Amino acid sequence: MNDSRKFLGVVRELYGRVTWTHKTHEKDREIWSGRVCLTRWINVVLIGITSILATVGAIFNSQFVFVVTSILGALSTTFVVYQLSFAPEKIEAEHRMVAKRLLYLRDQYLILIQEVMSNRTPIEQLQNKLESLHREASIVYEYAPDSSSKAYTAASEALKTKEEITFSCEEIDMLLPEDLRLKTKVPPEIEGEAKG
Repeated sequence: MNDSRKFLGVVRELYGRVTWTHKTHEKDREIWSGRVCLTRWINVVLIGITSILATVGAIFNSQFVFVVTSILGALSTTFVVYQLSFAPEKIEAEHRMVAKRLLYLRDQYLILIQEVMSNRTPIEQLQNKLESLHREASIVYEYAPDSSSKAYTAASEALKTKEEITFSCEEIDMLLPEDLRLKTKVPPEIEGEAKG
């Protein structure tokens, strides 16, 4: 196997990993967004009912309504403490930020694949570009929030592939545009080097 083909294999593998991680963080963001929305609605409902009951209790001077209002007030306070302690909005924002950065990196890997397949750029220049992208991806991975198994499963389903650490040629081809797929089209220069 020649250097260009090996290099293309490495770039495609890293592209697949970034694509998978990007989709996982997107799914986690969707999960946390749903939780944030639900939390806000529960908070609004609890505060609304508590306010109405407090008003009714004050008007009718009902001991029972004051007790129920106190219980709902305690629940509202607990909910606010939950929101402040676990900060679901912050977790959602972190997943959004990571997903957007990984989307950028995914596109850069895609461009690099195209450059490798065009066979016009010296391998040393491509290697430098790959190392730079990989360093940036490593930093994003290091500071990214942990993703959930639920998000990973959702990403798996979204990408229509099996959960694996490495990617087969077919799996990466499925993630790439048709004209960058190896099974569909192998540039003659790469094909010739592989045979030679």
